[in-house]
Amino acid sequence: MIPLIDIHPNYLYKVFVYAGRAYETGTTKCDVDRKQLARGIEIEMEHTSDREVAERIALDHLSEFPSYYTALDFIEAVMEAGMLEEVMAVVAERTEAIS
Repeated sequence: MIPLIDIHPNYLYKVFVYAGRAYETGTTKCDVDRKQLARGIEIEMEHTSDREVAERIALDHLSEFPSYYTALDFIEAVMEAGMLEEVMAVVAERTEAIS
C-alpha cells in the first residue's frame, strides 16, 4: 500500500514554528515580559509535553496581548469564585455605555 501523505515530523514542526502569530509579528522571547512568558509556558505545558511547543504557543498569545496570562489567571479566579455572570454583566453594561 502506498501512503497518501508521507510527511517527515520535522517538517510539521517547522511549519508549526513558522506559522504562528509571534513569527508573523517578529516577536521573540526578548520582546515579552519574562514573568508572562514563564507563566505562559507553565500553562501551555498542560496541553503538551514539549517545552518548545509550549513556549511558541505562549509567544503567539503574548504577541497579540502582552498581559494574556494575567488576564487568563484573572478570569479563572472569577470563574472559580462563581462570579462570571456578574462580571460579564458589568462588562456588557460598560461596553453598551461606550458605544
